[in-house]
Amino acid sequence: MKNRLTGIVLFIVCLLLAPAAVRADSGQQGVISGTITDNQTNVVPNAGVTLEGNVMQAPRKTITRKDGTYSFTNVPNGRFSLTVTKEGWTKATVTDIFLGAGIAMQRVDVQLLQPTFTSVRTLGRVVTSATRNVFNSSTASQVVLSPQVFQTQGQTSVSRIFDQIPGVVADTLGGYNVSNQFAPKFVTVRDGLAYETEQTIDGHPLANGIQGAYRTNLLNTAIFEDVEIIKGPGAAPNVITGAINGAVNYRTKEPTSYPYFSIDAAADNFGGFPYSFTATGTSGNRKLGYAFVLANDLTEGPWIPKNVYQPIFNNSINGHAVAAQPVGYGSVGGSAPFWDASVSAVAQPINPYTEGGYTHSQLAKLRYHFSDATSFTGSYYGTQGGYGGGGGYIFVQNSTFTPGSGYAGALPTNANLLINLDAQVPGFFNNSEPIFEGELRTHRKTDTFLARWYSVHLNSYIYGGSKGGTQTSKVWGTVQLCPLGQSSDGFSGMCGPAGGPFTLPSTPTDFNGQPAALGLTNSYNVEDRRDHMNGASLEWDHPSGNNMYTLSLDKWVAGSYDVYSYASSGQYLTSLSIPAGARQTTTTLMLRALLNPTDKLSVTLANYLQAYNLYHSLDAGLTYSSNFQHRDDGRIGLTYHPNLDTSLRLAVGSSNTPPFAQLINNTSVPIVSFDQGSSIYVAYTSNGNIRPETAVGYDIGGDWRLGRDGQTVFSTDYYLTNLKNQFYYSTELVGTYDDHLGHGVHPYYQYRPDNLSDARYYGLELALYRYPAYGFGYTLSSALMRAYTYNLPPGFYDLPGGAKFAVNQTVLPNQNFTIGGTYSAGNAPYSTGNAEINYRTRNEWFFAFGETYHGPNNPEQLPAFFVARAAASKKYNSTTTMQLTVDNLFNTNSFPYEYLGFGVAIPVVQGAQYAQPAAANGIGGRIIRFSIHKDTGRPGT
Repeated sequence: MKNRLTGIVLFIVCLLLAPAAVRADSGQQGVISGTITDNQTNVVPNAGVTLEGNVMQAPRKTITRKDGTYSFTNVPNGRFSLTVTKEGWTKATVTDIFLGAGIAMQRVDVQLLQPTFTSVRTLGRVVTSATRNVFNSSTASQVVLSPQVFQTQGQTSVSRIFDQIPGVVADTLGGYNVSNQFAPKFVTVRDGLAYETEQTIDGHPLANGIQGAYRTNLLNTAIFEDVEIIKGPGAAPNVITGAINGAVNYRTKEPTSYPYFSIDAAADNFGGFPYSFTATGTSGNRKLGYAFVLANDLTEGPWIPKNVYQPIFNNSINGHAVAAQPVGYGSVGGSAPFWDASVSAVAQPINPYTEGGYTHSQLAKLRYHFSDATSFTGSYYGTQGGYGGGGGYIFVQNSTFTPGSGYAGALPTNANLLINLDAQVPGFFNNSEPIFEGELRTHRKTDTFLARWYSVHLNSYIYGGSKGGTQTSKVWGTVQLCPLGQSSDGFSGMCGPAGGPFTLPSTPTDFNGQPAALGLTNSYNVEDRRDHMNGASLEWDHPSGNNMYTLSLDKWVAGSYDVYSYASSGQYLTSLSIPAGARQTTTTLMLRALLNPTDKLSVTLANYLQAYNLYHSLDAGLTYSSNFQHRDDGRIGLTYHPNLDTSLRLAVGSSNTPPFAQLINNTSVPIVSFDQGSSIYVAYTSNGNIRPETAVGYDIGGDWRLGRDGQTVFSTDYYLTNLKNQFYYSTELVGTYDDHLGHGVHPYYQYRPDNLSDARYYGLELALYRYPAYGFGYTLSSALMRAYTYNLPPGFYDLPGGAKFAVNQTVLPNQNFTIGGTYSAGNAPYSTGNAEINYRTRNEWFFAFGETYHGPNNPEQLPAFFVARAAASKKYNSTTTMQLTVDNLFNTNSFPYEYLGFGVAIPVVQGAQYAQPAAANGIGGRIIRFSIHKDTGRPGT
């Protein structure tokens, strides 16, 4: 608390000092210079460059030299804009150039943007420059994350940065231990679920048919040129499939005009050794461009700091059948623990327990220029990741050790012990995501023609459990055992011959820490997932004056396969969750116009005609049928610039999300599980007739430069999205069931996805930035988001006692009305915030301290909390920088295990509920990294 208070006081002092730190010396003269390139990294000669400023009586003009460079000398102190034009290209403008306060030179490198598949940014409005441009002048509410942002925080994954952006959350699905940084994370924009946020790499879709979402934390930041986050309907990319509330595009490194090489190496406090190599450039004859990156992150997770015990999940001890398992389900409620708090027997402790992980990422990109008009780019992007040692399958909770009266062992009775409540340990996950892409670009007069082919493969293997056999371990506590030769159902506490009837009483047997032979049955689950996608795109772009018109056609075929094997307590099932022949064909015809009717007004118009053919099976691949859907979506975005310091935007548009493979394919044998707390059987099935989600949304916002130097920017957006045909699991009572494992005959419910409801998302985003070249800078941002489901069938929310679950966040798939066991009866939004203060000296020292706020109703299923970070770096010379970063500085919510928190009551039918555990996730332990960055050459040109 003392550290946090000190940081707040320092932040306020810096706000007061910031304006004084940037007062200009009006007598100083400076230089503004740079290089003009295209987005193929070719230099652009003979381009017109115009410099305007608030201290200049008239604009100054020049043209670029043969090497694409330009310069303006004897420039007075002040704030300037730079405009670059050339026949057949879109105009580019940089509006945040500042000279003064000891800044005598600014290098501003500008890309004259041509049509490209790789970016979703509005052409001609967002450009690269030497400054940290946070002024958004596009028609969309957008954020562009540069490599500098990731490097400043020492992040090797994009996930943690997402949480610092208003309206964006990197969510870990329940059931995964996020103390392991390689546990799956999925980005969500403006409360949309993971499958309602479009994710692309270099502008093309990704293979994510099984889960409907793409994992973000296996994407290494060293691979990317930048990351574009588009919130709302203001942008008009080639495809908007899945972009209900926004899109995220990861742009891989591009060849540079001049050779550039960098190496980054780091070490962390968990024994990790992240490193990356980057080499980009163009051959001497300007024909062949290249970009190569190799990035690895090998990191051990935090160790569990104390002994972890495990209940007796075994079927026999010293040859005697175990008559009753010592743990079970408890009541479901807002505060009651989900698991029974009493544990009567534990095996030998597991210590230490560690969660390790890795990612291996590679990029190889070659671009050959056949002529000035024609080039071909071939690229390979690959990433493999995984974790072991329990990963997403360890559930640990403090439980009370309550053995029988005859127990006299060393462990104290009625003591809280850290108990692992999952027999399926260890777990293992690996992931392979190779992407191949080829792009042909050619020009004829002023028109551009693009053709692209891409192939994406997503292969995942998940294993958790233990194989059968016998092991020797120490045992404490009291266990109900059967006589030798007798069997048990494992639950009732009674014994009998194999197969029953179980009518003989068992005998309580005390263990005081002596070794015992534990008989194990097979208890494991194995899942093999495969998502493959092949696609192609064609585009024709026609510039006319300051306007650009585009016609494009995109088509891809995505196939999915998912087989799940399950074994427990003598029950063995193998199920084709998604048969190999399941696939989805998506075709999008887009017509787009980027208009600039005046220098102060920009307009984006787009229309998307989309068709989906969902080829699915309801009988595990024996027969297939088609579910054909089509949709026409339109978008309009407006930006008004009354002056260089103001940008106002308004966007309205529609979008849709087609059902993904896991929703529309069915198994021939549903896997039925027994819920002991509710005494019901449950199984999940699929729905071949589900329709796409559709949405209409709008965004209104603006950016304003504040203060005399214009380096302080205030940004705000208000948005509203109305969603129809929301994917929601409905419930049907199909009769009774008996699993013949001793549970008996009970009601049997099946869940399946339906277009069961509608939803509404709305919120307010605010941000205040200051990024001076030297001195104090800061970031203040926040978002207040609210999402709720409505138009559910009557009685859906009704539970015993009249409780209503009506309002909350839609951040957990299929549980849109509950979050973390906290049920909101009123207007309860989810709030986020981010604050950072930084200081940069003229001799290249940099210091930063920041905190991210996660309010109530957060996707981690925890009370409101802060996560702090700190960074310090020093650039020793023109090529070498050393840096120390600390993530989660105060070790907030750092559970080194999966904390199994409250029960989540899921309504099934009126008056009935199904108890599902809510895994309250941690944030991950404090990570301290020391890194060295060394480079040569000229990046980005």
